[in-house]
Amino acid sequence: MSYGLTRLLVPARLMQFSEQPGDSSPGNSADPGSVHPEPPALSPKEPDAGIPWRVTDITGGIGISITAAAALLIGGLAVDGITGNESGSSIAAAIAVTLTALTLSLLIAKLTHLPLTPTFTILGFATSANAFVHMLATDETLIGLSIALIEQALTSSVPFGVAWLFVNRKYGRSIRDIGFLKPATSRAYLIGIASWFVAVQAVNLWQFLVQGFKFAATPDNTTPVLDIAGGSIVIAWLLAGLLVPFTEEVFFRGFILRGLRSKTGHWPAILLSSGVFAVFHIDPGLYVPTFLLGVAFAWVSLKTRSLWPTIMTHSLQNTLSLLLAAGLFS
Repeated sequence: MSYGLTRLLVPARLMQFSEQPGDSSPGNSADPGSVHPEPPALSPKEPDAGIPWRVTDITGGIGISITAAAALLIGGLAVDGITGNESGSSIAAAIAVTLTALTLSLLIAKLTHLPLTPTFTILGFATSANAFVHMLATDETLIGLSIALIEQALTSSVPFGVAWLFVNRKYGRSIRDIGFLKPATSRAYLIGIASWFVAVQAVNLWQFLVQGFKFAATPDNTTPVLDIAGGSIVIAWLLAGLLVPFTEEVFFRGFILRGLRSKTGHWPAILLSSGVFAVFHIDPGLYVPTFLLGVAFAWVSLKTRSLWPTIMTHSLQNTLSLLLAAGLFS
């Protein structure tokens, strides 16, 4: 199940990466005269020189995602303190931490040469939207949804906004450069399912070993999603089965994996990006299972040169986890 610090709802128009017609940069397999050419499979021995973002951009993107999510979450606590008449010192501390986190986000953006206006717009939108949700909520709900659920949706979308800032606003690249390509054949989805199945068996083996040596079992992080969704499997699925797989695949497999691969090669990029993916889930008990699933998602993404098979398998993983958590099957 994928969800941790990764979270920003951006306006729909920001989701439209501008296409760059006639892109014939070195390493780009697209034919300038073709609208939707099918690229050849990536070779494990040949880094993709057509990806312009660097390791410093990836590091900056991770930093902005963490600090922006912290600003969003702590800002919500500050609003709760104000509306709940808590002590002035705790409110002041929450506000100070929120402003510090936002400042760090903008400083990282400046150091990585991101355009500050769209960066400030996206971060300000997410933080302000969450603050208004907390301010307008009654009994911790707004329009029938828990504020925790809305906050989770906002923080889940932060990485998507960060990826968009680097890929499109800094480098002017199109949506195709992060993997939004139609797979050459439908076999790509079968490859995704098969790889996911292998990864699940590896996770099961890990859990067996952990339990056999009397360590704590790998914790379940799908039940909390159902809880904040008020027990509604549909609402929980919209968040964990639809939004989270999309935003996380864009950030981890589209932005981080492809950027690392262009500099480090195939397997180092898979392992490094999967490690970051695991750490973003915060709970140490989830590190190994999430890392193993991340390796499968990353391999499929590079094998098929598309994010669609990994979005599908990521959604499948989260959907089955939700169904298990809801007790719909065992």
